[in-house]
Amino acid sequence: MLYLFVILLMSVGIYWSIFWLFQNRFLFPTHKVQDYSVDVAQLELPKQTDVIHLEHSFGHTEIHFVRCSNQPAPTVLVAHGQVGLIDSWHARMQGLLEQGYHYCLVEFPGYGRSEGKANERTLSEVFVAAYDYLVQRDDVDATQMIGLGRSMGGGVISLLATQRSLQCLWLLSTFTSVRPFFARRGIPGFLLHSPLDNRKRLRQLQLPTLLVHGYADNVIPVQHARDLAAVNPRIELVLENGDHDTTPQDWDEYWSMACHFHRQLSV
Repeated sequence: MLYLFVILLMSVGIYWSIFWLFQNRFLFPTHKVQDYSVDVAQLELPKQTDVIHLEHSFGHTEIHFVRCSNQPAPTVLVAHGQVGLIDSWHARMQGLLEQGYHYCLVEFPGYGRSEGKANERTLSEVFVAAYDYLVQRDDVDATQMIGLGRSMGGGVISLLATQRSLQCLWLLSTFTSVRPFFARRGIPGFLLHSPLDNRKRLRQLQLPTLLVHGYADNVIPVQHARDLAAVNPRIELVLENGDHDTTPQDWDEYWSMACHFHRQLSV
């Protein structure tokens, strides 16, 4: 019996050690997105786009700042999902520009044309640098900075909100933290380098937050959204019929709702 217990303990130790070594590959699977990365010159970017390279301790990362017709204007910093690139976001952002908002797409370290490896430390460094760059621009209203995070990006943008002043958060299809996804595979939370704990940060920040989630989301179950909404009375929860990939179902309607949510803060 003791022999079997030792074998079991060793197996668990090996399993946890493998996860410890490769967890960034599981959490930030850059190998799945790099095939979709192209030279920036090949992209059809809005004509009012500034492509900026920010320097960090680990190398450079790329951001796309896109101006609306108003200046200065509120600015939305965007954090994309786990398997995505900033390149694919421009098409859905036109409705936000028409609402009179600038937007800034911030690439994750190691994704696309950006250097480094993504984890909480490097993501924090990148998004803080992007924020600090933006608030120095004359065409940006530094008093109206908004963070938008979708899926994995929710954990990234709430991390930024603990370090820089955001007027509100717009969260799409995001999670309480990544711990539950690994716990069901037998991985204890203390092994995670980057737990991306939205629940903890939203409770701490008490920021006005618009939280949109799909009832049919089978990647991040809707209960995550309900649990997040429970930690802060300033969270407005909107549930749609879509799944993880189809929420919001109409981006123009989403931008109208999100901008209305933001404007009501000044009423």
